This record gives sequence, C-alpha cells and structure tokens, in this order.
Amino acid sequence: MVIRRARERLKASQAEFAKILGDHLGHPVSQSQISDWERGRFEPSAGVLLAIAEVANLSIDELRTAGPPAILRRIEHLEDEVDRLVRSQEGGGGRVADDSEDVTERLTAALTGTAPWGVEVKVDVETAGAPWKTDTSHPAFRAAFRALEQGYGREALAIGCGGSIGFVEPFAKELGGVPALLIGVEDPYTNAHSENESLHLGDFEKATRSAIHLYAELAQAMVEPKK
Repeated sequence: MVIRRARERLKASQAEFAKILGDHLGHPVSQSQISDWERGRFEPSAGVLLAIAEVANLSIDELRTAGPPAILRRIEHLEDEVDRLVRSQEGGGGRVADDSEDVTERLTAALTGTAPWGVEVKVDVETAGAPWKTDTSHPAFRAAFRALEQGYGREALAIGCGGSIGFVEPFAKELGGVPALLIGVEDPYTNAHSENESLHLGDFEKATRSAIHLYAELAQAMVEPKK
C-alpha cells in the first residue's frame, strides 16, 4: 500500500505521519485514519493520495503501482476511454477519429466523469486540431528511407505513431493534400517534452548525416524521368 510505503520512506510512526500529512494538507489527520488506509479498510481521496506522494517524494508511477485499487481503476478507465476516443472500431479494423469537436466533447466527459469523490474537474477548451494521416508510398518517403539507411547504417522502418502538431493538417490541405514528411530524432531515453529531456549525441550525428543524404535523395527523386 502506498501509504505505508510513504510512511516507511520517512521513517515515521503512524502518529508522526498523520501529523506530517495533516500539516501538509492544512487540516488534521488522525492516526486511526492512517491505520485504516494502510489496512485497506478505507481509501483516501485523490487529493490526499497526491499529498502523500508529495510529502514522501513518490512518483506518479509509484502511485500507479501501489495506490488504492479504486484510484487505479479510475486511471485505467480514463486511459481506455482516451484510446477509444482516438480510434473507433469499424468492421474489426481501427479508424482514426475524424471529428475533432466530437472527440473534444467525449474527452471532456471522460475527464469529468472519472473524477474521484471530492474532486471537481473543469475543462476549458482552447482549440481542437483536425486529424491527419499520410501515405508512406510517396517518392519522398522512399527517399527518406534511403537517406536514413545511409545515415544510420541499417534499414529504416515505418511504424505507427501519433502526435499533436496542429499545423500539419491545414498546411497539407492548403498545399493540395501533399504528404508531409516529418522526421523526429529521439532515443529510448529522450523523455521528449518531459523533465530531463535529452538527446544522445550519437543519434544527433546520425540524424544530421541522414538529413544531408535526404536533400540529395529528394533532389534525385523529384527529377522528372527523361522521355
């Protein structure tokens, strides 16, 4: 149980931990409450759970693996709902959702509907971007595969990937539906857009070499064949 783990990390008794947690929350917490939470008789609210994580310096991953089952079920339900929002089943195959307003409404309902007792969730929607996908059979992609193979020294593979770059769809639309070639560089430990974001210098060098080869490959690919 995460409460006991937090208390043991602080080397505190139940009474001492109740005092620490109460001071952090700004209202009293009793030793009996700590005991009930540790034994699973009752479950703390999401706000109390986060406060426990804060005072004991527990990560979100530790909360997920050690938190109360009800909280974990809410998290898992929300993840499942978000996955359903971006994909709808049609004839057994996945189809990317194509109505951003509908997705926004359903996501808002999922976020507000899964809030733990005592927690109020308010969603202020600023904007919603349209989905976009491309055909990797275009000559530009074949040129990119060749360039990446030259830069990295091994065959390049296309894998399914999602993102939230809002300007791609309107750009591609205004340019007549041309395929947008997006290339990102990150190793397994990059932690993109997160704390301690990094980039391995070896990957950066290979990506730079690939970019140089890409310009040459694109120039060659775009040359009209002689009649």
